[in-house]
Amino acid sequence: MNSLQRGRLATTLEDSGADVTARIREPATIASSSTSMGDQVPADMRVIDAVNLAATEALLTGEPIAVRKSIDPIMPRAGMPVNAILPLGDQVCMAFKSTTVAYGRGRGIVTATGMQSAIGAMAAQVAAGAKARAESKTPLERSMMRMMMVCLGVALVLGVIVFAVNKWAFDATQVLLYAIATAVAILPEGLPAVVTVIMSFGVSTMAKQRAIVRRLVSLEALGQVTHICSDKTGTLTEGTMAAVAGWVLGVQITITGAFLAVGGIEDLSRAALDPVLRVMGMCHTCSITLDKTTSMYSGTGDMAEIALASVEGVEFLAEYLFDATLKCMSVVYRDLVANQFVILTKGTVEATVARSASYQVADAAMAHAAGRAGETAATVHAPTPDYVTNEIMARAEAMAAQGLRVLALAHRYLAITGTNELKLQEPTLRSEYERDLVFLGLVGIMDPPRPETAGAVAACQTAGIVVHMITGDHRVTAAAIAKQIGLPSPADAANPARVMVAPQWDALTGEHVDAIDELPLVLARCSPETKVKMIVAMTGEGYADAGIAMGLGGADVTKQASDLTLTDDCFATVVQAIAQGRRIFANIQKLTLHLLSGNVSEVVALIILPADDDVMRVAPRRHGVFTRELMTDTFVYGVVMGGLTLVQFVAVAYLHAVNPLDMIVPTASCNKVFTPECEVVFRARAVAFVTLSLLLLVHGLNCRSQRTSVVRTIWRDAKVLVIAMVVGLVVIVPLPYLPVINTKVFQHAPFDYEWGYIAAKLAVFMLVAEAYKAAKRAWWRVPAAVAVTRDDEEVPGALVLER
Repeated sequence: MNSLQRGRLATTLEDSGADVTARIREPATIASSSTSMGDQVPADMRVIDAVNLAATEALLTGEPIAVRKSIDPIMPRAGMPVNAILPLGDQVCMAFKSTTVAYGRGRGIVTATGMQSAIGAMAAQVAAGAKARAESKTPLERSMMRMMMVCLGVALVLGVIVFAVNKWAFDATQVLLYAIATAVAILPEGLPAVVTVIMSFGVSTMAKQRAIVRRLVSLEALGQVTHICSDKTGTLTEGTMAAVAGWVLGVQITITGAFLAVGGIEDLSRAALDPVLRVMGMCHTCSITLDKTTSMYSGTGDMAEIALASVEGVEFLAEYLFDATLKCMSVVYRDLVANQFVILTKGTVEATVARSASYQVADAAMAHAAGRAGETAATVHAPTPDYVTNEIMARAEAMAAQGLRVLALAHRYLAITGTNELKLQEPTLRSEYERDLVFLGLVGIMDPPRPETAGAVAACQTAGIVVHMITGDHRVTAAAIAKQIGLPSPADAANPARVMVAPQWDALTGEHVDAIDELPLVLARCSPETKVKMIVAMTGEGYADAGIAMGLGGADVTKQASDLTLTDDCFATVVQAIAQGRRIFANIQKLTLHLLSGNVSEVVALIILPADDDVMRVAPRRHGVFTRELMTDTFVYGVVMGGLTLVQFVAVAYLHAVNPLDMIVPTASCNKVFTPECEVVFRARAVAFVTLSLLLLVHGLNCRSQRTSVVRTIWRDAKVLVIAMVVGLVVIVPLPYLPVINTKVFQHAPFDYEWGYIAAKLAVFMLVAEAYKAAKRAWWRVPAAVAVTRDDEEVPGALVLER
């Protein structure tokens, strides 16, 4: 399949003046290459001939709108550095490999192929980042390695202590067993396996939430994320253009509803609205179809035309294609009811106004509300006075400032005879028909934010995670979308440095970047190289800790190099994945605390515990699993449980011993056989064993939260943990009473009223644990979620979403 893919790209090349079809497999020196509508550009090319040529470059820039190509060289802009490289989206005289020709045709000189092309450079950068992440260890892996080395050292010391206490009796088998048992007891040998089980459970959970995990260790990195670097189109937004606003002279139109769904036009009569809808629905070359299985519409063609045609769709008769010089397009229809011909035109505001001789106003009621009393429904006025023209231009500028792409709409009824009807497609008649138009209004289109994006961004800000939006779109559009989704926050809105364009960012040296207090939240007109530089500035190492690719609209190279792939391309899914990462991290801490301070009791139950209520309301962690608090908890709980168990053994032994001195120097070896004089020792062992086992069971309740009282957590999603405790009781309680097993295997003896002692020790342990947690809540503060800003420290976690 890979071999077939490498040879699948057919293109038209020019060889000695004749066009031939060939397949691009390896980099080659090619004289020129031509493309037409629907073709995939085979290589990076300098355009030398373009006929209404436009290419969709979403693969490189993330923007869905087709970029119109020109043969003219790009002139330097005012204030631009001499050696500055324009963003890919601004290189309109270039066509790039793997982009698609939206419409038109053209020809160009091949400038780069293979890995030397723009898409090849992006693939190399992404692959290098994936390789670096694969070779490096995650904070969890490094923390576990350090912890295991510490435990190994403690185990060796304990083994030496056991031998020293027994006067270095290396020949005594029992002493050797004690030394080995003591050393092994300190090692949490089940931790690596349990961590793997936790992460595997997390993979299953995230798959149900439409996030496919490619690298298991990336789950831990998600819980450590402090910055999210996200593409705009298709992740924060719908990834499709939609008509969202319009304006008929004096009346603002609001268009609501999902993409490619009819509806939402409010506050306008049908008399004034119908001409506008007719131009929107008929002046296009796209097609819209309904998927009956999903009840969703899909469109093919120019995204801008789909956005308009989705309001009302019909077929057209004749067409004058968009011309880069005329800056408009028109279609001619016959009104079958009135038996009239009408030309419908849309284009830039300046071009359409210049071709209009009159204008239409809204109905009287709406005009009166707009301060234009006396005007009636769909009234046409001629000629167009200057104040109307000025108002149209002012309204267009206001809509453009909101990040909308503004198009003007116009029409005119034509007097066409049967002879002239046959000549409609002749280009010479275009100027005759595209004049004396009736200006109808304006329509604004944009790629709207997803409904859930604003809430997801707010959740990130609550969790202390900084969201950065990186896009190939223009600054005004990027800033408008950012404002709608809550970027920047009100506190950052007055800071112009929080919104930058790629040339400004690319011009900064490493020293200048280090001197910036806060990185930009919105970066517009980005190329893949600009995104990499932003990631370097965030992580301090050049590569993100976790890379997420878009499964629906992403490039194959980013999917292959990613750590996670989203099957719905939705930013809210990213936030859910981060919450899962934090849950996994918290559960690893809980089971680690339980393993280090005891044994494997309710570890399985702790693995699948849900996240704490405040998992997304605390600041992102800047530390590994084995924190100072975790190690302190381990020491405190371990000492308390061990101390209570030792007290229990001594109390029972001395209570039943006839001669207490026999407990210090027993007259018989109670480690080999059961004798009557050893019954006291066996009984004390049984009570101590059950006490420690039950302490570990109830300790599972403490491990649910390092600070929250058990009283508050015991009733919260504790079903699995309670079942684990019941199973533990069923296994532990009968052991001292099972014949042969108790004396031969465990060297225990049955007991009775000592259950009261055990209950007392359990109560004491829970009281001590509650007092310890209360003291931590009072004097050991944990930082709440606050906006994370860049400082001199290396940011431990960054997340990059690429298409």
